[in-house]
Amino acid sequence: MAQFSATKLSLSIEAAVLRELNALFDNEWQHKPFAVRSSAVGEDAGQMETFLGVIGISEVCKAIVKCWSSSFAYQAVEYRRFKTDFNSSKHFSFLKIGTFSVYHNIVDISRNHGQVVAADMGVCIQEMVQADTAGVLFTRDPVSGNPGIMTINVSYGLGEAVVSGMTEPDTIYINRTYNNKLSIASKVTGSKTTKIVMKESGGVQELEVADESSECCLSDDVALELGKISILVEQSFSDSRDIEFAVKDKQIFLLQARPITSINIESEFELIHEQDAPVLTDDEMLTTANTGEVMPMAMTPLTCDILTNTLSQIRQILLADVAGIRSPSYTITCFGGNFCRHSFLNLLSGFYFLNEWTSPFWTADDTRTVTEISLFGVRLNNANINNLIEARYKNTRAPFWRKLYMQLNLIKDVFIGKSYCEKAFQLCEAVNDNAYSTSSSIERVYEEIERKIIVYFKIWDYHILTSTSSALASYVMTNQLMGGHASVVTSEVMSDVAMLLSTCTDVLSADVPASLAKLALAIIEDGQDEYFQSLTPEAGTEWLKSDKNGRLKNMFTDFMHMHGHRCIREVPKISRNFICNLFVVFNLLSI
Repeated sequence: MAQFSATKLSLSIEAAVLRELNALFDNEWQHKPFAVRSSAVGEDAGQMETFLGVIGISEVCKAIVKCWSSSFAYQAVEYRRFKTDFNSSKHFSFLKIGTFSVYHNIVDISRNHGQVVAADMGVCIQEMVQADTAGVLFTRDPVSGNPGIMTINVSYGLGEAVVSGMTEPDTIYINRTYNNKLSIASKVTGSKTTKIVMKESGGVQELEVADESSECCLSDDVALELGKISILVEQSFSDSRDIEFAVKDKQIFLLQARPITSINIESEFELIHEQDAPVLTDDEMLTTANTGEVMPMAMTPLTCDILTNTLSQIRQILLADVAGIRSPSYTITCFGGNFCRHSFLNLLSGFYFLNEWTSPFWTADDTRTVTEISLFGVRLNNANINNLIEARYKNTRAPFWRKLYMQLNLIKDVFIGKSYCEKAFQLCEAVNDNAYSTSSSIERVYEEIERKIIVYFKIWDYHILTSTSSALASYVMTNQLMGGHASVVTSEVMSDVAMLLSTCTDVLSADVPASLAKLALAIIEDGQDEYFQSLTPEAGTEWLKSDKNGRLKNMFTDFMHMHGHRCIREVPKISRNFICNLFVVFNLLSI
C-alpha cells in the first residue's frame, strides 16, 4: 500500500478525466462534490475503498490512485488468496477509458473458487447527492434467498453509514408476488443514532440524529416505488441484485448494483456432493467392494464423466440385449453412481436384478450368492436384503418369454465369456494408447480420448460381459459343490472354489506380479542385483533396455509388450501406464 502513496496518476489519464468533467459539467465541476469508487471484476461489497465528497482535480486524482491501491489491501488480497509480485512504477499505465471510468490492468492472474484475482479494476467518478436518506435494497432475501421478499436497509444521510455498519438502519420487508405485485410486509425501526453528511469544504462528517430516529425514515410510497425500480434493474442484469440508492426530496437515485454474493455461495456439503449421482429410492445398497480396488482415491472430473456415462449406457445395453428390456435413460444409477467423487456399485438396482420376479429360474438367494461371492467373497449376513429385493421387484410385470430370453442369454454368456475377453484384448491392441503417452499435450490427449471413446466403451462392455459370465460360472461351480444349495455357502466350499480357481493358468492380470518376480529373480541370478539397485530410475530403465543384457532385455521387452498398458489404479484417466512411466517398473523391481 505504501508504494501507491508516492505514485502519481499518469498525465494521460488526468487529461482524460479533465476532458470528461468539462464535457459533463462545464466549469461547475470544480465546486461539485464527487464520489470516487471502485468497480472491479469479481469484487464483493466492502473490499475496495470509496472516497466521498471529493472536490477538485487534485483530490480526484489522488482518490483514483487510492482506489487502485485498495485492491492490494489486506482484506482484498486475503479474499482472493493469491501471491504475485507487483512491479511498481512511478506512473500508472493508461489502458482504457470508458464513459467516465478509468481502468488499470494487472497482468498476473490466479483464481479462488473460479474468481479472477488480478482483474481489471474500474474507477467510477460520480456526482454526489446530498441525500435525505440512503441505503441498500436486496431484490430477494439475502439470507434465505426467498425471491418473494425484498429487503431494504435505510438510514438518514449518506448510505455509507448503512453499508459500513456505523448505525442501526431501518429494515423494510416488501412482499413480491409471482407477477411482481408489491406490498409492504413489515418494518423494523432501527436506532439510527448517527448519520453521515457532506461538508461544504469537501469530505464527509458524522452527525448525531436527535428526534427523527423513532420513525421509519422511508415512506411506504417511496419504498414501493424503489421496489418497482429494482425489479427493472434485476431484469436488466438477469439475476438478483444488491442495489445502493439515495433519496433526495422523494426523488430516487440509483448509485450501484451488484450481485447478491451470499445467494450463490455453495456450502461445503454442496461442494463435496455437487457431482453425486441421484438415487431412485430412499433404500439403496451401494458398495465400493470392486471399484475401490482400482480407484481407491477420488476420481478426476474427466474420469467421473467418462466412467459414469459409460457404465450407465452399458447398463441400458445389458438390459436390452440380455433381458430384452428397453430401459429409460433416467436409470443412470441402476448400475452404479459417483458419490463424493468415488465410484459405487448399486446392488439393489443392478446386481440383484435377477430374482423370482424377473427370471423364470432364479431366486433372490441365487442372485445374492452370485453377487456377494463375486464382490465380497462371502454371503452377507443380513436377512433384510431379501426384503429389500422383494420390495423393489415384487410389482415387476415381465412376460414369461422375456424372463426365458434373459435366462438363455445368461447361459450363452457363460460359454462364450472367453470370446468376450479375446475381443476386448484385440480392441486394446488396436487402441494403442501409447501413441500419445509421454510427450503429448493435454489437448492432444483429450482429442485422442474423444476420438476413441466408442472403442473404450466397447472394451468396458466386453469387460462387464466377461465379468458376468465369470461370476455365473463361479456360481454354477459353487452350486454343484454345495449339492444344489448355494444359498448357504460354507468356508470349506469356498476353500475348494479358491483351489479350483488357482489352477487357471491363463489369468492375464495375475501374470503381472509373476512376470515382475521372474524378471527380478533373473537380475539376481545374473549377479546384477546390487548394481541395479545402485542405479537411478532413469539409468535403471535404460540399462534394462540395453542390448548388452541379453535375456534381461528380452524379458523386459516381453513384459512391456504384454503388460505395458497396465498400471496402478488403471481406471482413472489421470493414471499413467507402465510404458508412460517406466520408473514405476524400476521401483517395483528394486524392492
